[in-house]
Amino acid sequence: MHPHLIDWLRNVHINPDPKVAARRWEAAVGYSGKIGRESVSKLLHLFLFSSPTPELSKWFTDELLKLDSEFPVTSNQEELRLMAGIVMVSLFEGSSYTADAFALGLRSMTFSNRMTQPVQPEILSISSSYLNSEAEKQRPVDFKDLDPDLQTVLAPPSKAVDEAETSGDATKIQVARSAYSKAVVQAIQERHTFLHQQVRRLAEESAMLWWVLGAYSPLLQARTTELDDLKYALVAACEAADRTHILPPPHSAEALLSRALAPCKKKSKKTTIRDYLATTSDPWRTQYLSKLNYSDSTEIVPFLLGITKVEEFGDAVAAAKILPNLCPGFKVEQVITPEQAANQLYVELMFLKALGALHSN
Repeated sequence: MHPHLIDWLRNVHINPDPKVAARRWEAAVGYSGKIGRESVSKLLHLFLFSSPTPELSKWFTDELLKLDSEFPVTSNQEELRLMAGIVMVSLFEGSSYTADAFALGLRSMTFSNRMTQPVQPEILSISSSYLNSEAEKQRPVDFKDLDPDLQTVLAPPSKAVDEAETSGDATKIQVARSAYSKAVVQAIQERHTFLHQQVRRLAEESAMLWWVLGAYSPLLQARTTELDDLKYALVAACEAADRTHILPPPHSAEALLSRALAPCKKKSKKTTIRDYLATTSDPWRTQYLSKLNYSDSTEIVPFLLGITKVEEFGDAVAAAKILPNLCPGFKVEQVITPEQAANQLYVELMFLKALGALHSN
């Protein structure tokens, strides 16, 4: 149980009972094991916005009652919102695509002063810490294989086979040979996993670095020196996302995006989200959107939704105008830099990658 759970519950109960806190934590852990992609979006909305719909409140109440029959069924809005956050915290104590999706979703939805009301702000800090530590865990700098060598691993089962064959007992021989075969398979799998992880890390690093150093946009088929940073910002995010294969994304992603935009021609600094949407062109926009699935998470990916609406309306002004209605608290007239725009779309795409690894529910 998280050590601050009792304090968080004081926002709901003046004097929270430790036994109630334990039940809430057990319910959160129990529910976290069956979360699918649709649940992620619902829980993020519950946690971040103060007025959930009656349908959303009833859905989560029913889910929690399956795990805790004493969970309140009326006047429970704030407790439901807090439970959504507790579910996330229980996942942040481990390592999973579900935890990645929640952490990246929170980062995406708190972009550049978006007006949200997280029921417990400390959980945002826990989420950020999870992303930082998990990114490092998935990309260790030590390439040494600390597992014992194969001879040491296979010596005991091999000796058991020799002893069984010496005894002449057919049953013992069969059991010993089966154990030896399993030991060989397990050893190979462990080495394969270790090497596979190394190759994935090196492939991701090489792809990102070649892309930055090459100063060329595959999607626009142009040198970045020929593009302005306003036009290239969203495209750069897509190209970086295509080269990120390990979740969560690396700490260096923001710096690499900045480096990728550095050779571009500089446009006016007073650019709004509408200006970025207006730069999206049909060829890459249509092709890229066709690869994505986010119909159940639109409010979490405002830039992607905006690009989709430009594709649908053929008008960036109309697309920007409708965004605040579809993404509560999102400000389309705020001034943002190309680096900020690129990083936001990149986070949204990373969120979708994590979400894509989850089952539907």
